Amino acid sequence: MDANSLLVLNRSRDNSQIFWASLVPMLPISFVVIGNLELNVYSISFLVLAYLVSLAFWFTNGTKPAAWIKDDILHIRDGVFGQDEIDKKKVESMYYEVDFHRNSVGNSSGEETDVHIIVIKLKGFSEWRLPIKDLEEHAEKLRLYHFIKDNFFNLEFRRL
Repeated sequence: MDANSLLVLNRSRDNSQIFWASLVPMLPISFVVIGNLELNVYSISFLVLAYLVSLAFWFTNGTKPAAWIKDDILHIRDGVFGQDEIDKKKVESMYYEVDFHRNSVGNSSGEETDVHIIVIKLKGFSEWRLPIKDLEEHAEKLRLYHFIKDNFFNLEFRRL
């Protein structure tokens, strides 16, 4: 692979989810605007502007690929806001774990959530356990594992 090439793991979600996600912030905004103002041209204009900002935000983030490799750096999307980067030149070893379970944040029932983890050993550092939180995007048919193995690093697969 050429160091300047760009390889992309496209998103598995469809664009209708971007539309629905852009509507989510509108519910509380609508209650605040309608509760504090009369329903007039200004409040409707504010609601339209708020929706357009939300749509632009979700469209910008929602159309980014699930993962990509550029200049020998692997970029993995972690939900809407996060992104993890791994520099191939610094990787000493990597493996991909599945069937790992942990308690969900804020879950008092003790129910565990499946998590995929990439364990990375960077030169000069101890192991880094990178949880893959967006399983809808990355875990189906081990999309992320195969993308990394085929295009970035010959990582090992481990099932616990």
